[in-house]
Amino acid sequence: RYILELNSETKHSLIEKKETLPVSKKQLFLSLDPFCPQAVEEELAQTVSCLLDEGYTSWIVNNTAHLALFREKKASLIAGPYLYTFNRWAASFLENQKLEVFVSPYENSRLNLESTFDTQHRKRVLVPLFAYPALFRMRFELPESYDFTFFQDKEGGVFKALSTPDGSFVLPEKPFAILDKWKFLQTAGFTHFLIDLSKTQITKAMFKQIIKALYKGETLEDIS
Repeated sequence: RYILELNSETKHSLIEKKETLPVSKKQLFLSLDPFCPQAVEEELAQTVSCLLDEGYTSWIVNNTAHLALFREKKASLIAGPYLYTFNRWAASFLENQKLEVFVSPYENSRLNLESTFDTQHRKRVLVPLFAYPALFRMRFELPESYDFTFFQDKEGGVFKALSTPDGSFVLPEKPFAILDKWKFLQTAGFTHFLIDLSKTQITKAMFKQIIKALYKGETLEDIS
């Protein structure tokens, strides 16, 4: 399965240009942005309704405001990482909203993941194994005068700035990766996993390294 972020670029491609995708719509989940101000709710509702009519019925929601967009509509919904299922109470609340599959937050620990989801429920969890998660979000595009990509904090940590028409993001220089824990997680009863390649460019060689590390249980270099 594949996840595609719904933003101004992909919205234009899917609705206005009606581009043909390299995968079936049944294989695709559209992921909604966690920032959902009241000012855009009506427009977003129209966009979601249009895409549902086009056959895009699988979605990842990242804000409780998103739930109202799918009331009385036929759609499969997954709770994204920004709904933070850090404990049984959060998971139970989302279950009552008809969400039964959860993306584990990137900040989660193994012990907390296992204590939140009993063995019989672990097949309903999507565990991230690789990502450049957004550490900070800004609701504006950076000005042209901002002409550098990498910067450091006072501790010497290096970060990367990404500017888009939909907002700007601060990303870690090094990716989050627990690819070497894949087989252990499977043994613990988790069966669904996520490799997140959004907000970065991955070369073919890097993708091969990711897959090799996954299947051989190896640790990638230069990761966090």
